[in-house]
Amino acid sequence: VVVQPVPVDPAKAAAVKEEQVRKTVEFQKKRAEQGSPLAQYDLGLRYLKGDGVTRNLELAKQWLARAATNGNSMAARKLEELKQREPASKPKE
Repeated sequence: VVVQPVPVDPAKAAAVKEEQVRKTVEFQKKRAEQGSPLAQYDLGLRYLKGDGVTRNLELAKQWLARAATNGNSMAARKLEELKQREPASKPKE
């Protein structure tokens, strides 16, 4: 006997995924504010990519800097990578 999988409603699946992401971001924000370097790093990446939050480079850098200050070497590397990508500031005339 072959059991056929139950068809998945794409809209319902998307809503479930969206709710899971929202809860994950909420948890990460709470942990990041409590000082967790890993949560700070993860939240920084989310802001950098716009994953579950509105993309915001400044917030990404702030969370990555906090994580680096708290000993997260991956955050320190990511900040360095971002600095190297930034165009050199032009001298004011």
